[in-house]
Amino acid sequence: MGGSQDCLFAQKRGLRSSTPQGGSKLAQEEEQKQASEIVIDGPNIAMAHSVNKWPASARGIEYAIRHYQKLGWKVRAIVPRHFLGKKSRRGVDDPGLMEKLQDEGVVFTVPSQDHDDNYWIAYAFQSGAYVVTNDRMKDHAEKHAEGEDVFFQWRQQRVISYAFIDDTFLPNPDFKLPKPPKLPAEAMKAKPEQKQTEVKQKVARHEKKSQAKKPQAKTPPRKKSPQQQSQAKTAPAKTPRQKKSRRGAGSRSAQGGKPAQGDLEQSVKSAIRSRLSSGPLHLQTLSQHLLKVIRKKGGQNYTSIKAMMGDMKISRSRPFYYQLEKLIGDEVEIVHKASLPHSAKLKTGARPEQQRHTVGEHRKSSGKSPKRMTIPFFKQALGERNATALSGSIEGFPVPIEKAFTMLCDLDFPINVAAVGNRFKSKTGFRLSKLFNKMDKLAFFLTIRPECGCGEVYAEDMYFHCRAAPESPSDGGKDGVLKSATRPLSKMWNKLKGFFAR
Repeated sequence: MGGSQDCLFAQKRGLRSSTPQGGSKLAQEEEQKQASEIVIDGPNIAMAHSVNKWPASARGIEYAIRHYQKLGWKVRAIVPRHFLGKKSRRGVDDPGLMEKLQDEGVVFTVPSQDHDDNYWIAYAFQSGAYVVTNDRMKDHAEKHAEGEDVFFQWRQQRVISYAFIDDTFLPNPDFKLPKPPKLPAEAMKAKPEQKQTEVKQKVARHEKKSQAKKPQAKTPPRKKSPQQQSQAKTAPAKTPRQKKSRRGAGSRSAQGGKPAQGDLEQSVKSAIRSRLSSGPLHLQTLSQHLLKVIRKKGGQNYTSIKAMMGDMKISRSRPFYYQLEKLIGDEVEIVHKASLPHSAKLKTGARPEQQRHTVGEHRKSSGKSPKRMTIPFFKQALGERNATALSGSIEGFPVPIEKAFTMLCDLDFPINVAAVGNRFKSKTGFRLSKLFNKMDKLAFFLTIRPECGCGEVYAEDMYFHCRAAPESPSDGGKDGVLKSATRPLSKMWNKLKGFFAR
């Protein structure tokens, strides 16, 4: 906990001195102030019940919560956010139980990237609550603005240690915990009154809705004049098809352009499959991509991914990786790094979006689009210098090559190899070495592709260079023969120049 926060909490509670006298004043104030709740260090409790082994025990947190609830205390357990949602190696063994306790209002989450101790210590200082933990918090005592003495006295008076004997939660018997505070009688009486008012409000809203749905009484039609009657006879009658089409147009306008839930789900799933077909993608990048695709294709100007998930009846309050699992968890897998959700990828059994069509459609399109080359086959062709295999259509190459081909052909020579690698990764999400493990292989690929416009690309001193294609002897006569004869000497001279230039 930072020094400024410590100072703020200390000033609220009257901590003005780090001397023993200040500590005694703190003790007097703590005796006068009655705590109203108990804060539980969730990870500390969970690891103690699992005997310090991952995954931690969610049941341990529940046992501690139920113990103090039976005594009549209000309980709040603080846990990192990754304790909920998908089961992870450095999480809890039962995330569903954590979600259930969160719905009960007894478990609260803090950002996983932060130190959870800072949050429950700050909350305990603010609310004056008791804390259940075996953490001695020596590092926090050293940082405390009012000094270690004040912090240690607070720890002695407010922190409850504990132990587990099998599944029995046993708090420190030497800690004298007072009786929980009772709610005033007026507050106890106000609860049923509040419930009655809420019921009345619901009934009133229901009556308003039912009245709005009732058809209004029709006014009797006015008598038409002889002229209006003659005009009605001569006017052509409306066919049933015309009426039906008008009703259809009215219903579309009443919807206001909002897509149906099923159509939106199919569009989002199709965009996810298509984007992940080229490899794993960071969760934040994937969410931004989905917003762009739905805005462009569906015409829906969503301001956030939460609003889009809400229209698909998926909880808006959950993180994106949880929403992704609910929507398309049978096809997409969440990749964790350092026990935190990092990126998403297609499962091994799931087919990419390009392959999700019927046999008839595949037969129709097989003659139009070439079969895409795999990355291992592409690397093998490079190693063998197989110009025939590498001279096919760009659509037949691996997806990263297709994405970065225009960028590679538009390079301004000479250019540093590292700069090419950075551009390639930003364009495709892949490292350049994953497809070209040597510089001369990329140079060979750019040389044989006529679209790139360079006669010969070569690598030298960590730079790519371009030189014009050499003239053939048949085109240049004696000059061509002379050039072809002296070409080995010129190559040797270039190597010597590069050696002495170092």
